[in-house]
Amino acid sequence: MKYAERDAFEVVGIEIRTTNADEVTPRGKIPGLWQRFFSDGVLDAIPHRKLGAPIVAVYSNYENGVHGAYSLLLGTEVTAIDRLPEGLVARAVPKAKYAIFESNQGPTSQVVPDVWKRIWNWGEGTRALAADFEVYDERARDPANARVDVFISVVGP
Repeated sequence: MKYAERDAFEVVGIEIRTTNADEVTPRGKIPGLWQRFFSDGVLDAIPHRKLGAPIVAVYSNYENGVHGAYSLLLGTEVTAIDRLPEGLVARAVPKAKYAIFESNQGPTSQVVPDVWKRIWNWGEGTRALAADFEVYDERARDPANARVDVFISVVGP
C-alpha cells in the first residue's frame, strides 16, 4: 500500500445503491451493474469522456460508515457534465489523500473481493469515507487476468 493525494475529478456512468450485507447474498446488485455497463454499451454513451481515462467504480454517499448503504457509480472520468443522456449520472470525487491498494493479478471476480478484504482488515478508523474508487486501467483489460487499484480516502493531512 502507498499513499497519494489526488485532485478532484468528475465521473459519469450508471449508479446503484446497495450495502455490503446485500452484496454477499443473491440480492447483490454489483454483478448486475457490471453486466448492464457492458451489455448496454454505457461507456460509449458517456459524453465528454476524458481521453485515455480508465473505467472507474466510485463508492460514495456512505450511510452509517462502512456498515450501511452506499452508492456505487460505474463509469469513467469526464471533462464536463452538461447534457447527460437519460440514465447517466455524474459524481464528483473530491480532492483527498488516498491509501492505494493494488490487487493481486487474476480474475477480477476473485482479486477485487480479495483486495477489499485487505481494506476492511486495514482499519475503519483511518477511512475518511468521502469517496473511494477502483481503477480498471490497461492492466484490467483481460478480466481473467487483471490487476486493479483501489483508492481509499483517508483522514489526515
